[in-house]
Amino acid sequence: MGVNHACNTMITIFTAYVIPAGAGLGDMFAHCGVILALSAASWFLWGATGGAMRRFIAEHYRLFNIVMGLALVWCAVRVAL
Repeated sequence: MGVNHACNTMITIFTAYVIPAGAGLGDMFAHCGVILALSAASWFLWGATGGAMRRFIAEHYRLFNIVMGLALVWCAVRVAL
C-alpha cells in the first residue's frame, strides 16, 4: 500500500502544476480543488476495494499468492522481452 499511496500522491502533486497558460488565481484554485477531489475519491475507492477483498484473500490466501506470483513472472518476462 505504501508504493500506491506514494504514486497517488506524486500524481496529485504533479497534476496540480499543470494549469493552462494565462490562468488566473481563481482558475488555479479551481483546478487544484478538482484534482484534490479526484485524488480523495481514488484513495477512498482503493481502500474500499481492499477492504472488500480482504475476506476473499484471507480465505484463499495460497491461491491468491500463486496467481499474483504468476502474474508478476509474466509481467517480468514481458518487460524483459
